[in-house]
Amino acid sequence: MSGIGRGHSSDPHVYVRPSLSLRTLGELPVLVPPTAEQESIGATLAALDAKIQTHTEIARVTRDYRSVLADALMTGVLPTEP
Repeated sequence: MSGIGRGHSSDPHVYVRPSLSLRTLGELPVLVPPTAEQESIGATLAALDAKIQTHTEIARVTRDYRSVLADALMTGVLPTEP
């Protein structure tokens, strides 16, 4: 491919091109893993997304609980001593 040169990376396999036309972009090869591997990657990402959602919800509930607990302690609703 013309117009492609060495990049600023120390990796000799890294090349950069200042700009790409849609035509040139369409001519570039795209390596795609086999369908089974794509499905495995998708399943892994879905599982990670579910874990992120769960942990986000845990963090939200914990913040809410902390706020309610702090208000109860500051107003004397909950005693600070056993």
